[in-house]
Amino acid sequence: LREGVRANKREMIRKAEAMTLSFDDRKGYKLVRFRVDTLRSTPAASLEVPATWKTVAFEGIVGCLQCLRGSTLEDLADDYAVNAAKEVMTMLERLCTPLSQPKDEGLLDHVRLIVVGVVADGALQKVSQVRKQTYFHRIVRIVRDPAHFLRIACKDPLTRTGRFEAQYKRLFTGKDALFKKIA
Repeated sequence: LREGVRANKREMIRKAEAMTLSFDDRKGYKLVRFRVDTLRSTPAASLEVPATWKTVAFEGIVGCLQCLRGSTLEDLADDYAVNAAKEVMTMLERLCTPLSQPKDEGLLDHVRLIVVGVVADGALQKVSQVRKQTYFHRIVRIVRDPAHFLRIACKDPLTRTGRFEAQYKRLFTGKDALFKKIA
């Protein structure tokens, strides 16, 4: 089942002309997501869109890995940005490797050509720059993750009102917080 999902991702990436990668580090884990444009030969008959609209978006998860597990002090002393860029390439190589088959070098080269954007939180901006210099030379836009902006911008003002602090605790930080149970 997992290989079937990965095969679909590989096929969508193979058809794509542009790809954006997004990265997020949280509690020792790194999540890498992607979004690609996928050419459509003809628009669906039920949709009334101009004939010039021939792309749709497809997104998915490249992978998730534990960042610090098995790390030595020497590993941590190395530049984090360089190591994180290597980890992302390793995840992309795994995605480009069908089960029990050799790595699809053509697909990996295609990925390197079509990655044009990166979305990452502030801590991963240097990692994004390293990726541009080493693996993805066609990156034209590196953007800070808007979800981080919103969380940072909204948290303090809401908790300072005194009325929202209890709700914030019920939702996010409390022992039985709703989002802790869901995640």
